[in-house]
Amino acid sequence: MKKTLSRLAIAATILMLPQLALTACGKDEPDDPSKPDKPDKPENVDPDKPVNDPVGTVSLNLMLGGSDPVIFTTPTGARFSLGITNDLNFTCTGEIAGIGKVAGLGNITQIPTSGWKRNAAVTKGEGYVVKFEYYDYDSESVTQIFGRIYVSGYLESALGTIIGAQIKYQCPFLMPIKLEYKDIEFGAETGLTRSVRFLNPTIVEVGVLPEWIESVTTTNQDITFTVRPNLTAKARTTTVSLKNSESTASVTLTQKGSDKPLFAEGEGTLKSPYKVGTAQQLDNVRKAPYAVFEQTADIDLSSYIPSSGNGWEPIADFTGVYKGNLHTISGLWINRPTTSNVGLFASISSGAYSISPQLSGIILKLGEQGIKGSNYTAGICGHLAGGIDVTECSVEGNISSKGMNNYISGIANTDKYDYYNDDNNCHVSRCQFLGNISGEGTIFGIAALAAVTDCRVVGNLEGGWQILAYGEGNRNCYISGNHPRGIGSLGTSCYSSDNATDEQMRHKATYEGWDFVKVWSIVEGNYPLLRCFDGK
Repeated sequence: MKKTLSRLAIAATILMLPQLALTACGKDEPDDPSKPDKPDKPENVDPDKPVNDPVGTVSLNLMLGGSDPVIFTTPTGARFSLGITNDLNFTCTGEIAGIGKVAGLGNITQIPTSGWKRNAAVTKGEGYVVKFEYYDYDSESVTQIFGRIYVSGYLESALGTIIGAQIKYQCPFLMPIKLEYKDIEFGAETGLTRSVRFLNPTIVEVGVLPEWIESVTTTNQDITFTVRPNLTAKARTTTVSLKNSESTASVTLTQKGSDKPLFAEGEGTLKSPYKVGTAQQLDNVRKAPYAVFEQTADIDLSSYIPSSGNGWEPIADFTGVYKGNLHTISGLWINRPTTSNVGLFASISSGAYSISPQLSGIILKLGEQGIKGSNYTAGICGHLAGGIDVTECSVEGNISSKGMNNYISGIANTDKYDYYNDDNNCHVSRCQFLGNISGEGTIFGIAALAAVTDCRVVGNLEGGWQILAYGEGNRNCYISGNHPRGIGSLGTSCYSSDNATDEQMRHKATYEGWDFVKVWSIVEGNYPLLRCFDGK
């Protein structure tokens, strides 16, 4: 049975088919790396002079009208087959083009630009090229695969009739990597996507990329690089290697430095975070909410935030990483009683980049005005999406909110807790709140609807329903201070005046199972302290 493959509109592939001329396969002498490549010219291979079979050659007997064997399986599982019909025609799940008379498989060095058909006559001593296409749903692209075939002889019955053919094939059929040019320059904040065209149809493996290269995508004619904005004055460059079995090549990518840098150094990546050491740089975080940041010094916002107005504007839609390194941010205050999602950060969720958003090592000392907001008000972050970690953060000061249905927390809020899959929950660990929280809604000493471990609250909770945290994952926490309505949902090995006296809470024996070697410390007669904040 004749098999066909529907042609799909090519959306992205690292292969291209030149439209005007034949190109040839063969390893060239290295070109001057400073000059663009030139398309390969057909090699002058004598069709009557056999050359060695290429690496990966397979010999196969194909019977007329028999089952079509699979000759190539793609990484996505697509299977391509080749067969011979009863009337001695090749048929395949793709297209085939004849090359003509050649001495062997190694003499096929060209990919045709025309003559593609669904079938072709099987002729002894002739060569063919097949072309397959498959759709990769993950990358939403169509990729072309080429193969070369040589008919070395016929199979005959005892009566001398042809019943099949002896063939050799190699799939995939690769060509040397040829590039339109070898240097690409990107702007600092614009012109972040650039392409380089392949001059020969081929398949390549891309080498290791630095983190500031966000993605590599392909079409039927080029390979496209997208880089992240460069928010420092320093230019950056890298060389990306490309290879296949026929050759190697490289592309040098250079990105300009910014004329108006937001940060002194860094690349905004996990390996090289943007460095934050001033009030202005902290404020600039909102301009690159997708990036990775590392605080390098204590920051005082007292003189940076105008005394009139609403105070600090919470950093919204953050999808990156902020590492405070246990440096202090002091003097922050917010007066936005009708605004939701209020805190140092307004909201944090997962973004398009391949990093998991997280906050760590932030020590926040509020100004006298404290933080005033509406629903989802907290010290570190007003609203967290699921699956985000907050570790070793401290908030000192007063937080308040009006509204019966509001969530107010010392550290952070989220809006749901998953009892079935803890990976979907926010995790708050080794954090502390020192101060007062008041409001008409639900007051959480640490975090709303998050899994809270190894945290403490020293201060007063005044107003609505008072909770240390809410979630099955709560453990090894305590709260001291005034909370007249009692503390709900304490959790495992968690303590307050509801289940322990003040005297008991000042002795190590009360906290059975707590880690007093790495996490906690205690001096008998005093409340436990988190070791990560020693001296802070």
